[in-house]
Amino acid sequence: MKKTVKVEDLKNQINDMLLNSKDDFQQGRSAVSIILEKVLMNADKYKGFGYLSKSDMQKSSYGTSVGIVYDDNNNPIFENTDHTRVHYY
Repeated sequence: MKKTVKVEDLKNQINDMLLNSKDDFQQGRSAVSIILEKVLMNADKYKGFGYLSKSDMQKSSYGTSVGIVYDDNNNPIFENTDHTRVHYY
């Protein structure tokens, strides 16, 4: 029996994991991101990603690390950030 998974559902589940996983699960977030990017590109549905900010991470169940920080002039800073805290569009 063949089962089909909807690309949009997979993307939503992985975005949820990228937001809500514990900070020390960075390797797992990296792995699922690589898989999702390949699936999205193969399905011609890749629309890019954005880094999760402090305000995004306030919605997280377990995580506190952020993917991007902004200075007082709203310029992005990637110092001491977690590159696996992203959201796929």
